[in-house]
Amino acid sequence: MKTTHITKSAVTNHKELFPNLESKLQKTDPEFIELFDNWAFDEVKGHVTGNINVGNDRTRLIDVVTQLLPYIGYPRTLNALRVIDDVVPPTNITNAASTAH
Repeated sequence: MKTTHITKSAVTNHKELFPNLESKLQKTDPEFIELFDNWAFDEVKGHVTGNINVGNDRTRLIDVVTQLLPYIGYPRTLNALRVIDDVVPPTNITNAASTAH
């Protein structure tokens, strides 16, 4: 039987988003869960880093993730936004209402 490897980051993100979920597929199809969890809960950081390296900025990434919301769902959108914050921390963010004239 093949041993599966779900990354530590994927496990942490999965538990944070779905704290009480016990997947039946983990027992019946562990290879699928390995691929899915690593993709859904860990690979975003690599994509964000790659996009920054080719010249996309934080604003562009947030725009793209926001547009993906209806397709990837709210939990994955929050995860992606959290990863963007980790890779490109917000700086000099002010409340737009307090600066309006």
